[in-house]
Amino acid sequence: MSAYEAEIAELMSRYRQKLADLIGLQRRVVESSATVASVYQSVRVTVNGQGEITALEFPTGAFRVMPAAELSEEILTAVRDAKAKAREPLKELLALDLLDGSRLLELIQNQVDAADPRPAGPSGRSEDGCAGGRGFEFLDI
Repeated sequence: MSAYEAEIAELMSRYRQKLADLIGLQRRVVESSATVASVYQSVRVTVNGQGEITALEFPTGAFRVMPAAELSEEILTAVRDAKAKAREPLKELLALDLLDGSRLLELIQNQVDAADPRPAGPSGRSEDGCAGGRGFEFLDI
């Protein structure tokens, strides 16, 4: 094997490992969740890895006597806080040593799918027509 072929083989090996890491990240994000309680503990919100509310609980009876505007603000604040908590691990991962430094950010910004890393064109689809990226719309990074 020539030096050129060995270098190409090494680059392909690194690429495959990085791709596997990104696919694993996407799976962990989809499977993760974050739970946050409001300031007065009257509302508890759980958000999944895609930022969707999976549980909304009222652990105390306080919601029964709260003015509607105050209860609404407690719910909205808890939802925002839970989404922010769900984003924290992803922000740390932006520092990963990638073959293409912008690839992970593009993934998180929903511009590319880890299972189909081909760059999306202006239509949001890769050149062969496949839809790129899905599942991270809530991140707003």
